[in-house]
Amino acid sequence: MHAAQPLLDLLSPLCQLATHLPQQPLQPSARMALGGVLFPGYPLFVRTVARALAAAPELFPDVPVSPQQLLDRQDRAQAAQLLARALEALAARARDLELAEAAAAVSEAMRVLRQVRADRARPYGHPLQLRRALQLVDAEAILAAHKPRRPARARPARRLRPRAEAAAEAVLGSIPGQVPGGAPPEPPPGPGAPAGAGERMGVAAGAGEPPPP
Repeated sequence: MHAAQPLLDLLSPLCQLATHLPQQPLQPSARMALGGVLFPGYPLFVRTVARALAAAPELFPDVPVSPQQLLDRQDRAQAAQLLARALEALAARARDLELAEAAAAVSEAMRVLRQVRADRARPYGHPLQLRRALQLVDAEAILAAHKPRRPARARPARRLRPRAEAAAEAVLGSIPGQVPGGAPPEPPPGPGAPAGAGERMGVAAGAGEPPPP
């Protein structure tokens, strides 16, 4: 028996199951629209309305919905929910099996290539070294075609834009003791400072002030 036959045998009942499901999948917009009608606890709401209709049908002669119709729809919805959860769980396990088997197969095939590649490095290679390498030429070509490319070099960081530099200077200018684009202001001259320095400071400090009366 083929090694994959037990898994392939599961496809037949799944294909038969598909005949009971919608043939055309819903569009994403339709899923969103239908999902917007639902709310937490909606199954209880539907069954409560169905019980109310069944208990007093004479009160709802203008309602074209039968209580059995509501119950049938809700039963199908819950059965489809259980089926979806079961199929999702089986699909996840099938994906895990696929990943494990595929990874094991690739790893074993790579070990074969490494074994043959190592023939060239041995002092006394395999007597059929050339024929072994030629037998795996196609496999080497497939591997070379799927070899990952080196990532592109990162570009150097660009300098700050003039607008960003102006914004940084404005922030610095709002901090006491900081002068945008320059050094902190000089402190006032002390008692022993030269007269020229004091005069220059006095002129700078008094610039723009009205003369004394």
